[in-house]
Amino acid sequence: MDLAAAQEIDSTLDEWAWELSGQVPAPAEPRPDEADRQVRDYVKDVIRDRAAAERELERLKGYKSALTEQAP
Repeated sequence: MDLAAAQEIDSTLDEWAWELSGQVPAPAEPRPDEADRQVRDYVKDVIRDRAAAERELERLKGYKSALTEQAP
């Protein structure tokens, strides 16, 4: 490749970069296997959060029952 061809390619890439600089890139659609993984991870997170919330609720109910037993 000669110098003129390299400069032409560089110039073209600079033009493309300038033309595209104002556009916001959109995220690519995930592949089916990646989409499945994302859904599985989301479901695991929801189940884990719900289990944690239920444990916290049971803990608070224990405090409430302990307080009501001590009340005169």
